[in-house]
Amino acid sequence: MSNALSTLALFELMDINAVNKRRREVSDYYFHNFNYKILPGFDGEKIYPLRFPVLVKDKMKAISFFSKHGIYIGDWYNQVIDPKSVKLEGVGYKMGSCPKAEGIAKHIINLPTYFSMTEYDVKKITNLMNEYAGN
Repeated sequence: MSNALSTLALFELMDINAVNKRRREVSDYYFHNFNYKILPGFDGEKIYPLRFPVLVKDKMKAISFFSKHGIYIGDWYNQVIDPKSVKLEGVGYKMGSCPKAEGIAKHIINLPTYFSMTEYDVKKITNLMNEYAGN
């Protein structure tokens, strides 16, 4: 790990309780204020997610919608086993063996839950997600 990443990791570990508390606050807000389908079985109240998962019909349309509003929501987890560079055969995965996970990978977006998000940021993303759901 590089010095910069080591420093960042150390900072995160020193403040892990505060970081997790904030991630849970953001997730709780999303969880209780979305008028949209989140990932089935996901309970944002009981964990501290690095990203908040939401299923959408058209992932690229959702990413574009948020981008037009200055929000980068990301497309990190977009195959059944990530990162993209993983050779599925090399890890023993056969396409079609887990259709639910494959379907989720095609329709999942990941909303931010980072520590420095302001209440304004959280409400803006929530309002945008609800607006997107209405389209």
